[in-house]
Amino acid sequence: MKVSVKLGEPLWRQVGRRTLQLEWEQPSVTVATVLRHLQTEYPGFGPAFRGAGLPAAYPYNLFVNARLVRLEQADTTPMHDGDKLYIFIPVVGG
Repeated sequence: MKVSVKLGEPLWRQVGRRTLQLEWEQPSVTVATVLRHLQTEYPGFGPAFRGAGLPAAYPYNLFVNARLVRLEQADTTPMHDGDKLYIFIPVVGG
């Protein structure tokens, strides 16, 4: 199974790429599985995702394809072959 991960500012700088392609043997994984994998593979990902250097903890929005996933739903939200996980800081304009 393959999923894509698209990272927004400033998180992608900790990984070194804006887009990643990840693969698993099983037919489905959860959003939490993907986040744990990113923390393991990219040591700067975890602190950046938790908001290190930013005024709020967990400032990122998670989307599977176009559907918003709250952080507390990450353990129960499945991802399937071809899905895309987007991780972005919400933008506020004025």
